[in-house]
Amino acid sequence: LANSDERSLFYWSFKEFGWLSQPTSTNTDVIVTTNRIYKYSRANFKPYDCRTSLCFGACYCTLLKRVLNGPKYLQRASSFLMLPSLLSFNSEVEVSPPLWYDPQRLPVKVPCWETGCQWCTALCTCALCSAKFEGIEISKDTCSAMPRRGAPRAELWMMWRHRFNALQPDLMCKIRPFQLKDRAFVEDIWDSLGCGPQQLEDDSQGENTDYKRVDMLRKIMGVVQDTESLMSDRGPTGK
Repeated sequence: LANSDERSLFYWSFKEFGWLSQPTSTNTDVIVTTNRIYKYSRANFKPYDCRTSLCFGACYCTLLKRVLNGPKYLQRASSFLMLPSLLSFNSEVEVSPPLWYDPQRLPVKVPCWETGCQWCTALCTCALCSAKFEGIEISKDTCSAMPRRGAPRAELWMMWRHRFNALQPDLMCKIRPFQLKDRAFVEDIWDSLGCGPQQLEDDSQGENTDYKRVDMLRKIMGVVQDTESLMSDRGPTGK
């Protein structure tokens, strides 16, 4: 915080998971205070995943990228925008169907195959010997051979517009994958037949879901814009 009068109003940390051809993912922190909006982004190498190791010709080898380029390959950026200079806040959800060549977002998923890949990943990364290993669920559902339809690929774009510069790339960010709020009627039918979608988005419940956080951010930005518009209409004398 810049001074003792500045107060924190909102904090959100999320991830932009890189596509299959990208060796890194981006973590972003958004902080809204009583004076400004602060955004801090940092890139991280993807962890090893058994499912993507079968696509050597289609994706970057994270290990080679990490050895050849080192930490300098990971970019970091920070930017801020004072609330009186905020023109508008925009958000847009982009939804696309799952792809057959993306092993993490297949149109059809088999739970027993996914569980086996999780065990293979844990063995290759020696996660079983780590104290932070939380275990892998073994149940009737996770070991089922019944195919399940994969969820769509959704991502959320967010952009803050400066009053004197409407387009600034450093004031844009996105969440991938993004948890969708509503489900279609056809999805409910497939789910009742045992072929429902396996959620690829954040499975967290409660107030920390992505769509609830972005709704809260929209309300805060709306209050900020209304306040600044009211202040500008009154003029410098406050009348």
